[in-house]
Amino acid sequence: MAEFNAEHPARDLLAGMEEMRSNAAEDLVAPAAAAAKELKAARDRMQKLDATAPKEARERADWSGAYSRWDDFEDVDDLELKEKLAREKRDAALERRMMGGCAHDHSTEQAIFDLTTAEKTRAMEGFRRHGNEFFREGQWQRALGKYQLAMAYFEYAFPDTDEEERTLVDLRVACLLNACLCNLRMRQRLEALNMAQQAVREAPGNAKAYYRKAQVLNELDRLDEARADAQRALELKPGAADIRRELNIILSKESAARENLTAITQTFLHVDGSAAAADDVSAAPAESQRKGTSLDRLLGRRGQSSGAKEKAKPLDDLYEVPPPLDDAFDALRALEAQV
Repeated sequence: MAEFNAEHPARDLLAGMEEMRSNAAEDLVAPAAAAAKELKAARDRMQKLDATAPKEARERADWSGAYSRWDDFEDVDDLELKEKLAREKRDAALERRMMGGCAHDHSTEQAIFDLTTAEKTRAMEGFRRHGNEFFREGQWQRALGKYQLAMAYFEYAFPDTDEEERTLVDLRVACLLNACLCNLRMRQRLEALNMAQQAVREAPGNAKAYYRKAQVLNELDRLDEARADAQRALELKPGAADIRRELNIILSKESAARENLTAITQTFLHVDGSAAAADDVSAAPAESQRKGTSLDRLLGRRGQSSGAKEKAKPLDDLYEVPPPLDDAFDALRALEAQV
């Protein structure tokens, strides 16, 4: 610091103040520079740490990443509740299975069951009429569906009086016969036969039930059964032209089948009924004449004289009553085995 001069007091004062300001500036600059240097060094160290830190550490340091795993979080209480409900459901299903129950929804059946007998009867009649309308339009499948609905209502009907029971049974038989005819038109003959048989069991005095059954059996070529059912239907309703017509069709098919079987048998055995055939038989060895042909043995003609020259009779004349077709086919198979 400069010495004070009494001769020039103002100048010396200014010089002292300037020196003091210079010294103060030097004292402030040095710490600021040191602080800046330390800050730069700290930044360099942070950059070096960031460059060398692993990626996983940086991700763990990112607190916002925890929200990305929020959806994977499951509460323990919720898991226990879900497990409890699943266990109860499994135990209930097992108990129903052991008790013979089922897990199906029976609300529709319950609604039908809760109806009165009169309401069920009206519903059956309505389904039957709708089925008849579809049948007249040739929509066999839709008509069949309506008849089946009507019969489903019958299963849930419990009549209180005999009159109600007769009404329900008559409706069921009518739907069975109409359903039988629908199946017959769709060439579903076994289903049609099942419907006809149920109708006969429900109403053994119903001529139409036997008539429908005869129709189905006729299409199945079970002619013996068809003829018996048609005759039974005609007994119950003698003046029915449609039943008489069906019976004539069955008898015609039986007659044609017998003629065809006779022709096949004669061709197979070379039996033509001519005089030449009789001469050939008479000219055969005595042992063969004594035993007779296979056809003679089958028909019980062992006692015929070996020297007989009479004309051979047609095969149909050997029977007083036309044999059933099943027996004739069995006879033909027996002849084939012998040959």
